[in-house]
Amino acid sequence: MKSFIWIILATLVSASCANLKNREVTCTFNNESVSIRNGNATFQIDSNLHFGINYERDSEVYQVTDTTEKSPSVFIHDSINSLIPFKRIAIHSVKINDKSGKGLNIQIEALSADKKIKCYLSLKSYNSIPGVIVVNTSFINISGNNYSVRDYHIDQISLANPFSGAEWWSFQGASYQWGNDFMFPLPQSFDRENYMGLNAVKAGGGLPFIDLWNKKYGLALASLGDKPSDIYLPVKVENGSISAGIKEIFKNQTISPGDSLVTIQSAIIVHQNDFYDPLRIYSALMKPFLPEFQKPVKYAYQPEWCTWGYSQDFKPEEIPGRLQRLKDLGIASVILDDGWSVNHGDWTPDPVKFPNGDDDFKNSSIKFMIQA
Repeated sequence: MKSFIWIILATLVSASCANLKNREVTCTFNNESVSIRNGNATFQIDSNLHFGINYERDSEVYQVTDTTEKSPSVFIHDSINSLIPFKRIAIHSVKINDKSGKGLNIQIEALSADKKIKCYLSLKSYNSIPGVIVVNTSFINISGNNYSVRDYHIDQISLANPFSGAEWWSFQGASYQWGNDFMFPLPQSFDRENYMGLNAVKAGGGLPFIDLWNKKYGLALASLGDKPSDIYLPVKVENGSISAGIKEIFKNQTISPGDSLVTIQSAIIVHQNDFYDPLRIYSALMKPFLPEFQKPVKYAYQPEWCTWGYSQDFKPEEIPGRLQRLKDLGIASVILDDGWSVNHGDWTPDPVKFPNGDDDFKNSSIKFMIQA
């Protein structure tokens, strides 16, 4: 009987998910705001480019973002760090059918407060990827003079009543230190930039993805594309408020008359459950940017040996002198980890550790994979 009940429940859940994915994206707009409905999530963009989000679950509607916060979600800072907001002046909605599927592309045109920059905002939402909008933003200089930009901010949001009885968890994608957890309970005081560049010696980059969630719903932000970008995905908790967004900072960025500054492509993902849900969605969103995965080579299924057991300080007899023993054990590949080169970043084997230089690798029947 229990097995029968579980089968019914699984069937109902599968049918519900299928219906959600087959539901078409809808969009309505007026002079004040744009409303995009995708699955159980509704995204609202007002005339000042402020993003509001709500989420429906079990017949209850949750306000994901703070309704009292009206700061813009898309803006730039000029060379003297003045915030330059934008006001919507036009909007179009067109049907799309691309590599990610069918859906709508809502195109918003906005003008800066100083009337020197136009912002073009593209919000794509797909029938087969519920709870998601893909954001493309560009800023065009329509003045007759050069325009200096310090940074841009996109997808800037503040969560609604975050600590009113809800326990929040977080996934922070940047790498800062060996051994740090990427996922942890979000404390009531927190500030992390999640910079995707170099954050420390031998630490940096990471996954350009952050997620904030509780038992009812979650909100994730991610960068899309086939190349890494020097962006930040800051998360801040202060005075009972949680804010997050994506930004890129420039040292000397000038937009010439008629030229444009194009931001990274991003995704806003509204979900339930923990960070595994938006990570699966992120994987699907990234698929069009990546080459088809090849079948694994044969040695990928075979045992291998990594030199990191000796850390960076090892002697010749501990690695080159051990290759025959590894071969006798049936190990056909070795991962040569950190400490093998003269300097970090070069391709010269340390002559103290490898007296025969490259020949210690070339003359071995064992396959070497080198930590670069």
